[in-house]
Amino acid sequence: MEPMHLLAWLIIGLIAGWLASKVIPRRMGIAGDTVIGILGALAGGLLFNILGVSGVTGLNIWSVFVAFVGAIALLLVIRAVNGRPGLPPGKLRNPEIHAFRGNRTKEGIDGQ
Repeated sequence: MEPMHLLAWLIIGLIAGWLASKVIPRRMGIAGDTVIGILGALAGGLLFNILGVSGVTGLNIWSVFVAFVGAIALLLVIRAVNGRPGLPPGKLRNPEIHAFRGNRTKEGIDGQ
């Protein structure tokens, strides 16, 4: 693979992964977004080829769109496999549980 092709894949992956992480919130960082975007470009290219439409064609808006659709599909599959919805940064899954520690319950200490 030529260096310019590698650079194009990295740029497309970064953009598509970042956009996908804004639609389906995940805390993966820039490297994780790039990997999801690159894998999404592969998945999106395969999906679009199955539908009879051209997939990733180079460093252009269409390729970013194909990679974005693939990254969204990939994140949805990851969410389904993990069995949890994924939360935006700073959100607690169940705030009531985190508010009470030890033997405390909503009614008070030891259920009183």
